[in-house]
Amino acid sequence: MVGTPRDNLDVDAEVVAQLPIGLCVCDAPDGMLRLYNRRAAELWGREPRLQHPDERYTGAFRMYDLDGTPIDPIDTAIARALRTGEPQTRDMLVGRPDGSRIAVHAHAVPLRDGGGRIVGAMVTYEDMPLRQQAEDAAAFLAAIVATADDAIVSKTLEGRITSWNDGARRIFGYTETEVIGRPITLLIPPDRQMEEEAILARLKRGQRIDHFETERVTKDGRRIPVSITVSPVKSHDGRIIGASKIARDISDRRRFEREREDLLSRERSARAEAQAANRAKDEFLAMLAHELRNPVGVIVNALAILDQPAASAESSERARRVARRQTEHLAQLLDDLLDVARITGGRVELDRVAVDLRQTIKDAIESVRLRFEARQHAVRMTLHPGPVTVVGDPVRLHQVLGNLLHNAWKYTPTGGSVTVSLEVEGGEAVIIIQDTGLGIPVEKLEAIFELFTQANPTLARTEGGLGIGLALVRKLVNEHGGHVEAESDGLGCGSRFTVRLPLAPESTVVRPNSVTPLPLGRQRLLVIEDNHDGREMLASVLRLSGHEVHAAATGAEGIEIAMRERPDIVLLDIGLPDLDGFYVGRELRQRLGAAVRLVALTGYGQPQERKRTREAGFDAHVVKPVEPAALNQLMHRLAKRGTTPPDPAQG
Repeated sequence: MVGTPRDNLDVDAEVVAQLPIGLCVCDAPDGMLRLYNRRAAELWGREPRLQHPDERYTGAFRMYDLDGTPIDPIDTAIARALRTGEPQTRDMLVGRPDGSRIAVHAHAVPLRDGGGRIVGAMVTYEDMPLRQQAEDAAAFLAAIVATADDAIVSKTLEGRITSWNDGARRIFGYTETEVIGRPITLLIPPDRQMEEEAILARLKRGQRIDHFETERVTKDGRRIPVSITVSPVKSHDGRIIGASKIARDISDRRRFEREREDLLSRERSARAEAQAANRAKDEFLAMLAHELRNPVGVIVNALAILDQPAASAESSERARRVARRQTEHLAQLLDDLLDVARITGGRVELDRVAVDLRQTIKDAIESVRLRFEARQHAVRMTLHPGPVTVVGDPVRLHQVLGNLLHNAWKYTPTGGSVTVSLEVEGGEAVIIIQDTGLGIPVEKLEAIFELFTQANPTLARTEGGLGIGLALVRKLVNEHGGHVEAESDGLGCGSRFTVRLPLAPESTVVRPNSVTPLPLGRQRLLVIEDNHDGREMLASVLRLSGHEVHAAATGAEGIEIAMRERPDIVLLDIGLPDLDGFYVGRELRQRLGAAVRLVALTGYGQPQERKRTREAGFDAHVVKPVEPAALNQLMHRLAKRGTTPPDPAQG
């Protein structure tokens, strides 16, 4: 309800009625209520009667301080305004007819006529809970802005900074006093200045820019990645008067993304490597099956010729030579497989002595001379005139040179040439093996030293091999403290392998490594082997060497024969079907004492296997297959009482 004011109170009743805050007008000097609006009645909780003596404002409503103390009618904000002629403000509680009280913020101003005489007063009421909520919200928002980790900045439409929070100081390094009033381009790199023009143009059209990723410059000149959101700021009448900007430093996020991408890249690479390794394994197994079938097939055919009564002496002799050659090839394949296990397990053992590389090179060339001659290869050798001494394992160094020479023979066509040279450079011995063969693709120069890798798999299948020779070369050279590398100008251009080994100290003396055959002595032997053919052949070889040999197929049978025959030496298969070979060995040692010599027969030659047999009381460890000559040498050593025999050949 809106009352009608006197003519000398110039108040628009319609405007008063629509105000969202409570408002009333009183006469002077008695405070008679002349006008109020709907919001005032809602706050009072009733409709007062206009121009009624009982509705004098100063006494019609019960008013209290915020602590509940009653306010004297002459001490209200409107009474003070009428009395003093000055605006008055007071927070208070208004008592309502239902007994409730509501907190209001009252603001009273005197009203004057044209002569300046006070003719009344006007008072406005704001609901304090709503006011407080607005103030709290503003304070909360200010606190958020002040404590935010992000930079929150406002600017004019001309791009000048008008506010700057603490987050902006932490990110960009400038204090508020250093940037207020300065252009925002202070933060923009020179090569990105055009961005600000585009941003201001969009803001003037009322458009918002969301999560724009770019770079900005800090006070110390660093460029940092940021994500920017810019919003237009509008006045109460809808005009765009400026902009607010939130900038977030995304350096950590970018670093995380790079790390994640790096991890994903490494995971993809690892998966690709695993898949490649799995393919290589499958290819290797297929290649191994091929390599094993070839010599086995040749041996089967050679034996068939030997079984023919009508075969001539020449044919039989040729068949025996072929069978022996293919058997040696099978043994070499098994050696290669054992070497693979040693490489992958890091268990390559070296028996280091002083070695003159000149003699090692001569021996290695001599061992493959027949192959080179069969292909009419010209082999040239250029050696340093004086001794070239290194400390290493002569057998393994011979293996390195043999593998490289075999590689040159395999990939050099008939009529080609192979050159071997030995030089001394600084503190290193340098061995170079160069051929005029097929060459190596440049992209495979490093890969050829990896297991199961061959530069020309098709040719390798024709000549045989498992693709581990060069891997062995690199491993063995590295174990000697050296380095090997391959060079080639590509297919058809030949290849060049260079081995570098550290020279031995000048005081190192090279001792010749010669083996003097021991006199043959008849021994009483027992062979315990479950494989029938293996048992019979081993026993036959030993009998042909002049020994008395007994044989058993099981551990129990072996113990029984040993107790009856009292053998000097027992060759015992570790993998027996009935009793564990280690158990049988312990039983024999306990029953026969230290007089009997125990030899472990096994297909495993790893250091841990040798250690296990040694700790179990075996005197020697033989890896199948073993050459008859090496086996006889072992029998001689074991026959010498009072000495500890060394390990036999590696098989």
